Amino acid sequence: MPNNDVINDVFSKNKFRGMILVLDGLLGGGKTTLARLLTQTEKHIKFSVSATTRPQREGEVDGLNYHFMTKEEFLKKKEEGFFLETTEVVGQYYGTPKQQVEEALENGEDIIFDIDYVGTRELKRQMGDDVISVFLTPPSYDSLKQRLWDRGSETEDSFKLRMKRNALYLENWKEYDYIFINDTLQDTLRRLQQILRAERLKRHRQPWLTPFIDEFTGQFED
Repeated sequence: MPNNDVINDVFSKNKFRGMILVLDGLLGGGKTTLARLLTQTEKHIKFSVSATTRPQREGEVDGLNYHFMTKEEFLKKKEEGFFLETTEVVGQYYGTPKQQVEEALENGEDIIFDIDYVGTRELKRQMGDDVISVFLTPPSYDSLKQRLWDRGSETEDSFKLRMKRNALYLENWKEYDYIFINDTLQDTLRRLQQILRAERLKRHRQPWLTPFIDEFTGQFED
């Protein structure tokens, strides 16, 4: 029988490469809540810190909530390839610094991204197998409408606009690696945790395996 102490020792002494977890889906699908729960329950996962040109709000900390930049600085860095992905919202720019993500992955940390399908495409183009994408949807059209209204922040016009955006989002569901019907938060959280554990064990996230197997193989030649 295998010695479990030896097996556990091999895993504890070697570093795994982190992953980028994209949580996307319909507005009102629960992705923000689930992302927060993941950071509270998983040891090696955190939110990406975006750069933005919007004004810093009271209580926000530069480098913790956002990396605040002027538009001139942001656009210059964008031209230099500083960002993994960028977007513009109501005249303000947002982007993800590439170096901070690569350093986190090298250190075995997982990064959560709350971005749309356009940003997800760009992340996959640049980071390839480092990206795992999950699309969340409520169990029914009626439950989606109810969740949006239950927020208490929607007007009739904003509700209609969000539902139109949801229809557009739903057209792109096949681009994602995993699709979850978010019936209850705890069940969906458990599924996300299972995905993280399985994905961490993939071969390309265990860079220590190559020298380990090489050394193992060499012993057969003695």
